[in-house]
Amino acid sequence: MKKVFLFFLLAFALVAQNVDAQSKKVTKKKTTTSSKSKGKKDDEVNFWTEKMMYGTYINNPALSSGFFNMALSPMAGYKVTPYLTTGLIANIDYSWYRSQFAQPPVNIFDLGIGAFARVKLFNVILLHSDYMRQNTTYDFDVSGAKVKPIKEKSTPLNLGVGYIQGNSQWKYEIGIYYNVRYNSNTNSQITRDPFSIRAAITYNL
Repeated sequence: MKKVFLFFLLAFALVAQNVDAQSKKVTKKKTTTSSKSKGKKDDEVNFWTEKMMYGTYINNPALSSGFFNMALSPMAGYKVTPYLTTGLIANIDYSWYRSQFAQPPVNIFDLGIGAFARVKLFNVILLHSDYMRQNTTYDFDVSGAKVKPIKEKSTPLNLGVGYIQGNSQWKYEIGIYYNVRYNSNTNSQITRDPFSIRAAITYNL
């Protein structure tokens, strides 16, 4: 599956380069004379504010009688081009539910970290791919009875498309994502949907 991830990463890069080649060239800003120390400081500020992208996903939030779920996926990436960004992404996911088969309530906690690549098309369409190594901890068995915490490892590979809105720096997006490795952990007692809905806020996308 790592080869699949690299294939999509290469495909995203080619798409971004093609879009970048067709875009208008950005004129260079005139530089003003300043001291060396000030110049270094300006370069440092420009790197962190112009070449880096920051954001977080909010994944599948849900609240109902006997059930709660919330996941956050903070990310930070380097803008290879104005349209292609690669970087690191984390996932923190917590679920709690109670039912007639789960007394007392059960807890599921996911913690993962990985890499992502995302391509922006026409400033409104987003293609996203991320590959993670994830640890899942839960405290119940197939009967719903409480047990000692069970730990599992998985490597989800998510591919998705989203819609972007916002101003030049702050943007908001919503998209649908599919985990092509959702059935890789066949011994797991947790049944997951391979599809997910993500909302996100990003800075300097």
